[in-house]
Amino acid sequence: MAPDAPPAQEAASAVLMAASKHIATTCAAANAAFINCKKRDRDPGACLAAGDGVTACVAALLKSAHATAPAELGSYVECLDYNR
Repeated sequence: MAPDAPPAQEAASAVLMAASKHIATTCAAANAAFINCKKRDRDPGACLAAGDGVTACVAALLKSAHATAPAELGSYVECLDYNR
């Protein structure tokens, strides 16, 4: 992850995999709201707001992780990316 890049722009698969357990717990409510919306309504446009909630939650989590432990996150991401 580039030091000055916003996390949402650098959300490569290795970054998402590295944060997946934290995303699952931190963004569980937003994710559940999106899934429930998709179950209730098959119209793709009906759940855009719920999808935006999930995206915002993940972006905030990645921003926080990058701010508090950039070296550790970067090392883990590099390891996952190198060993895929």
